[in-house]
Amino acid sequence: MRRIRVGQVGAGWFGGIHFEAWARVPQAELVCICDQDAGALASIGRAKPQDAFHRDAATPSGSHRVDLPAYTSLTEMLDAHPLDVLDIVVTEPAHHVVAKQAIERGLDVIIEKPFVLEEADARELAALAADRGCNIYVGHVLRFDARHRTLHDRLRGSGKPLLHMSFQRHFQRSAHAVYGRISPFLAALIHDIDLAIWLSGRRVERALAVTHGWLPGSGADVAVGILEWEGGLRAVLQNTWHLPSSCPFGFELEARVIAEDLTLTIRNEPDLHVWDGEGVTSPELFFWPLVGGARQGAVVAELSHFIECCGARVPSPVAPVQEMVHGIEVASALIRSSRTGAWEPVSRSVAR
Repeated sequence: MRRIRVGQVGAGWFGGIHFEAWARVPQAELVCICDQDAGALASIGRAKPQDAFHRDAATPSGSHRVDLPAYTSLTEMLDAHPLDVLDIVVTEPAHHVVAKQAIERGLDVIIEKPFVLEEADARELAALAADRGCNIYVGHVLRFDARHRTLHDRLRGSGKPLLHMSFQRHFQRSAHAVYGRISPFLAALIHDIDLAIWLSGRRVERALAVTHGWLPGSGADVAVGILEWEGGLRAVLQNTWHLPSSCPFGFELEARVIAEDLTLTIRNEPDLHVWDGEGVTSPELFFWPLVGGARQGAVVAELSHFIECCGARVPSPVAPVQEMVHGIEVASALIRSSRTGAWEPVSRSVAR
């Protein structure tokens, strides 16, 4: 298969992880990178940024491509380089405008979660991509995590009817200064909304939510949601940003799926404990770990899958764009419910 020409926009913390992960995708050639912050461009790939959730002293091996053409203007970059796909790792409010600019040029796009912030924007991009013959690949990394993939396959293989789902996702308080810039239903809980859609294989009908802000100036740092499907299936979602800094893993999650005569549970518990003079830490070993100085884990599997799909000019069978649009529709219903205090119907796309 020919090598797929990738341009990346976004050189922040997670942009750095993508940058390092591209070195592990042999079918891809990262040919250029863009960020409005020239300082971020100058440092990407040269030293690992501090992980957002735990202390990790590991650094890349130095084999990463740090001498790429770099731009502070996306238009200039797209004008200068023929690309197959644009990898979008910018802040959430910019997802829509950046993706639209790329799709209008006929490019496939990889967009980090959340897809966009408004359901109308999600539908617009999906329709535009279909019209231009492009594909949208949204980075819901849990669909590529071995634990969640195994749970999904085991549930589907059992043929057992789903009875209930519950999801918890909690983070250190310090991380809320960054991730609290958008609704918790679009920040942390979009993962669990996506899991619920993926595992059920059906549209969510309505949603109920409550939120509260305990931190000064915080919009919401505690969020609870309930999703309901036709027939009575429900999923409960919980998210807080109040774990202490002493938490060795920095965040915790639990997914529990209850079917008829079958219960499946994932807990994100540390597998490696590091005890040193600074306390106890536990490096993350599933999503985007550094092993031997190189990125591994679900993010590499995700990008490899998207590049394979891009090369074949096909949508992703693992993360279909219709389900990504529906995830934003569900998040929007939860946000509306958190304001009205009532069950809110989940909007239906014009075409599905």
